[in-house]
Amino acid sequence: MKGDINPTSNQPNHIRTVVENSSRTVPAKSNRRELPRDVRELIRDKNADFRRAAKYPTCENMFQRVLSSVRNENWNDLMVEISPNHKAYWGLAKALKTEGAVPTSALKRPDSSIAFDDREKAECLTDIIELQCSQNSSSDKEHVDRVEEEVGHRISLPPKDDPDPITLDEVSTYIKALKIRKAPGKNSISSKVANVFLRYLWLF
Repeated sequence: MKGDINPTSNQPNHIRTVVENSSRTVPAKSNRRELPRDVRELIRDKNADFRRAAKYPTCENMFQRVLSSVRNENWNDLMVEISPNHKAYWGLAKALKTEGAVPTSALKRPDSSIAFDDREKAECLTDIIELQCSQNSSSDKEHVDRVEEEVGHRISLPPKDDPDPITLDEVSTYIKALKIRKAPGKNSISSKVANVFLRYLWLF
């Protein structure tokens, strides 16, 4: 009919409107500071190494996979062939045996009495924790005051002699002695970062 409207005639306009509404203009240049060129190259090399390591596994990774496969095969063979006469049978049965919660032994109360059942043990633990968290009334306040006064006096004294200045060689020796795989300390600086810092320190 002449008055019919083709539903497909407005599709290009509708698609164009949807795309425009879901798009945003991105400036060619941003005010954000970019990383230095050498840092970007290092990141690019690191990502390339990760991709290369995933695509071409190293000999160590291949060895670990083969070793894990062999161990699994040996374990499966042991599970199939093990019998009560095997020397590892009873040890394996004991390791796989589960009996739920292991009962705790009897507890000794602060008054030297013994708690046997679970309710008495719970009360005993409560009394012990309460006793440990309560204030110590047997402390000698005069002795505590003397100790605090002596400590404050010694802290206020000037040092008898100035310590020798630390040389760069001493810092280098201590940093090189750090274990690479050791966990970082409270400052979150790992041994590897400290060694990198040492190389830059020699430039100054």
